[in-house]
Amino acid sequence: MSHLGESHCALCRAPFNALPALSRALENHHLWCDVGAFAERLEQNRAEEVERGHKSPTFARCDAASVGRHAGEDAMTIVDFGQALDAMESDEAISSAMKEAVERGKDGARGTLGRCETFDPSLGRDVAAFHACACLNHSREPVGDIGAFCGEIASRPVVCQQCGTLYERAHADVLTARAGVGGEWCVACGATREPTRVILALKEDVEATYPKAFIEASRKRCDETLARSLVALEREIERKEAEERRLAEERGVEMNATATVACGDGEDEELSENENDDSESARSTVEIGGATTLVFNHETFTHYGVGCDFCGVYPIVGPRYQCEECATEEFMGFDLCSKCMQNVFEHPNRKRDYRFAQNHTDAHKMVLVRPRPTLIHVMKSLHPELSHAQIMQWLESQQRATREAEAAEAAEAAEREEAAEEDVDLALEADIESSDLADDERSS
Repeated sequence: MSHLGESHCALCRAPFNALPALSRALENHHLWCDVGAFAERLEQNRAEEVERGHKSPTFARCDAASVGRHAGEDAMTIVDFGQALDAMESDEAISSAMKEAVERGKDGARGTLGRCETFDPSLGRDVAAFHACACLNHSREPVGDIGAFCGEIASRPVVCQQCGTLYERAHADVLTARAGVGGEWCVACGATREPTRVILALKEDVEATYPKAFIEASRKRCDETLARSLVALEREIERKEAEERRLAEERGVEMNATATVACGDGEDEELSENENDDSESARSTVEIGGATTLVFNHETFTHYGVGCDFCGVYPIVGPRYQCEECATEEFMGFDLCSKCMQNVFEHPNRKRDYRFAQNHTDAHKMVLVRPRPTLIHVMKSLHPELSHAQIMQWLESQQRATREAEAAEAAEAAEREEAAEEDVDLALEADIESSDLADDERSS
């Protein structure tokens, strides 16, 4: 990834500015495809991590949360592999359990872990947990727990970029439409970034696993859910707009004018107080030639080369919070952007998978990092019209020119030193010749 700003996918060139989370569904799908190979690779991976001295996120299995039900149909069971792994706390133990399960199976075939012994997708009734949409049962009356899965196959699978939770694309569209631009839509972590595009590899495997009619029926229900939700959303927007117009007409002012002024004034005053309270630690200054002083405030500062270990945004723009304990104990350290820092305090029970398997806990102390301006920050402030790439090219050309100048100066110094040595040699030869002449004269 580019540490200066927007990055691009190496395959499709799509732009992104955050490191996506692991897709747990895809991870579990790989396990299901070949339990023995997965166990072997898991052991190899952990051995490599011990050798390197740091670890990657632990394998996490997708659990069956509940049962979904469709109108006029029997219950559809969401099945998981987890019963054989429930007591396992380490990847080494999980790997051993997988290998034992393979030994109990037939030639390492699927269906050797827990309830998967009875999992037969060809019957068109059971859905693996890692193939199921994780959205809540929002479009129908809930069955049992209010947090029930919707029970549909994610036949057009997309995942949350922040936590890796799997969704059917149509239901993800429902959630993002309801949340609005920049709103929290993911039911697991409250992410605001849009979900990924359809994961083609997983889509093809799902289509090869379940009966065609079963998948088509699920897709039809999902598309109907999307259509109903969009119609309901449009009606809700129209109702709110009509209500706002009515209130504006009664007050004799433009729509929302009073509310905007009132809210704006209050927020500005509160923000000013906060800035004054923390002005010294929230900004840094750089003097240029004694005539110009640049001020860098943490609200707009870009922390090049530092990413958020929760949402994955890279680099962090705005306030950056660093864990004092993890800064010295963890290989990667631990940093959060301001939005994720707020998320931790407001929603302590939300799902949080950290990017590099840090041992960070909410009990650790997080501190606001003072802006640390570099030459790139200075150049960007002095020449905002230049892109980061142009600034880097200029800096590289300056470094190259400096190196060439240093090399030329070193060459000149070497030539001067060589010339000086030659002069010394000539002087010595002259002294020797004059000494020889003097000896000859005395002899004669």
